[in-house]
Amino acid sequence: MSVTDIFGLIDRRVRPLGTEVIPLIACPGRVSARAINAPRDLPPFDVSALDGYAVKGEGSTFRITAVLEPFGRSTSPGRGEAVFVPTGGRVPSHTRFVMREHVLEKTNEIVLQTEADERKATKKGDWLRKGTLLVDRGEVISPSAMALLAMAGHDALHVFRRPAVAIITTGNEVKEGRIANSNTFLLAGLVQRDGGELMGFELADDEEEEIRGLVDRFSSSADLLILTGGTSRGRKDLTKQAIKRCGGRFYLESPPITPGKTMAFGKKDGAFFHILPGNPTVIETLYDLFVKRTLFRLSGRAFKREADERIDNIRLPVVSFIGRSNTGKTTLVERLIPLLVSRGIRIATIKHHHLEDFEIDQEGKDSYRHKKAGARIAMIASAKKIALVEDVERDLGLHEIRARYVRDVDLFIAEGFKEEKVPKIEVYNYSEAKPPLATNDSDLLAIVSDRSVTASVPVFLRDDIERIADFIVKHFKLGRK
Repeated sequence: MSVTDIFGLIDRRVRPLGTEVIPLIACPGRVSARAINAPRDLPPFDVSALDGYAVKGEGSTFRITAVLEPFGRSTSPGRGEAVFVPTGGRVPSHTRFVMREHVLEKTNEIVLQTEADERKATKKGDWLRKGTLLVDRGEVISPSAMALLAMAGHDALHVFRRPAVAIITTGNEVKEGRIANSNTFLLAGLVQRDGGELMGFELADDEEEEIRGLVDRFSSSADLLILTGGTSRGRKDLTKQAIKRCGGRFYLESPPITPGKTMAFGKKDGAFFHILPGNPTVIETLYDLFVKRTLFRLSGRAFKREADERIDNIRLPVVSFIGRSNTGKTTLVERLIPLLVSRGIRIATIKHHHLEDFEIDQEGKDSYRHKKAGARIAMIASAKKIALVEDVERDLGLHEIRARYVRDVDLFIAEGFKEEKVPKIEVYNYSEAKPPLATNDSDLLAIVSDRSVTASVPVFLRDDIERIADFIVKHFKLGRK
């Protein structure tokens, strides 16, 4: 099942909640349940943008015959006459308008000091044309849309009900305080950012009975339940089992995508649920792709494919070459790249550096000086390439780096990152008389060695470059573009 297939599954299963009528003043951030058009032109007639005079006829001297009130009835002057029009006052038809500061005012007449300026009068329909779409069905109501709706005479709107969302985070290590409970706060922030109403959140031990109790409690009143942790196949990973035993129905379980192989989607009573892995580095990616879509569907909100690049990136294969120092990782990658490129495969690479602060720029160059002066991001660009150096506050994971920076390629090759949950190929020196690093790593795809070794994964000799390339192409289903 592909990412697009999962989108289709969510779209088929999830429908908007009911609607309610609320005062316009309470509408910011809510989702309109109806398309609303302007019922008439606004302003309904020409109005003055500033204090001034409406004059009729030729010449520069005009007799003052009336003083109009703001938004009061209009009086049209005769030829050679003028009427005073205050800011917001109706400008009589078939007249010229001139600002007050551009006339010489006498007791009963004015003398124009400049030509009339029609731009200082707001024309009929300049604010809104009749039939103009003010807010569409499924559109989030913004403050500017509220102003237009009020102008059009609306004091209450039909909106979709906000989805009630509950969050359950599992794990003894989290509940006991040995690991910070960052996932709950990340998800709570994302849910509220996207229009959900956070109705509750709880921590659960790795105990099936406790998880079942929380699921039963929340599923009777929530519209959406988000659970994190307890999704792999370990002894204590009980979340899916707990939901199944309390009657949850799974529409999706363990899809073949990375990250996300252990996630699930389904429904328990009246609440949809998403189960996400506990790794904080991938939760936001999976939320933006799948949970957010469910939340938007429940709230009636139009989904504008804001995550197109992230959709492409989650499909992008990643392989990391790992190994001890001086085993030839860089040399192997250097030999593989041209071979893969010759097959039409577009490559991005990254190397993990053990030093927190490193320099790739040249001291004294302009971009180097920009960065040293305090720029968070320094870039240099030419007609053929662009380079970027950015400060980060922590060591980013490969999935985050891929989502943030990598695009328009077919394979992302990493060197290092041995702790990451990504497919790995270990480069091994038999002569070191030490066992390979990753023999117990479930993400290990293959070993490249200077001698034949016994392993549970395919083993290639260093010079088998063609065979290694064939293996990568076949494993990741790559091909000529």
